[in-house]
Amino acid sequence: MSSRLYQFLIRTVDKHVPPRMQPFWNHEAGPKTIFFWAPLVKWVLVGAGIGDLTRPAENVSLFQSTSMLSVNKPDFFPLVQGTAQYDLLPSAVGLGQ
Repeated sequence: MSSRLYQFLIRTVDKHVPPRMQPFWNHEAGPKTIFFWAPLVKWVLVGAGIGDLTRPAENVSLFQSTSMLSVNKPDFFPLVQGTAQYDLLPSAVGLGQ
């Protein structure tokens, strides 16, 4: 099911991507792959956690803070510097909360 939905969405969007955006769209780590979306979603979670730092402590969920800290365990030997950053920041935000 999800594979058919994904293929339908890609075929539909492919028709509307401007020619100058085709190299980005068709890149092996572009928006058609998990290698694009996984880091993007993780950075969105970091942004949400940082936004929570401005909320009063009694309004921040302990479950959310604990999950931010535990789910995003940093790699000790990251292959890419960006990987280390998006692994460490959620953990730091979880600790800060």
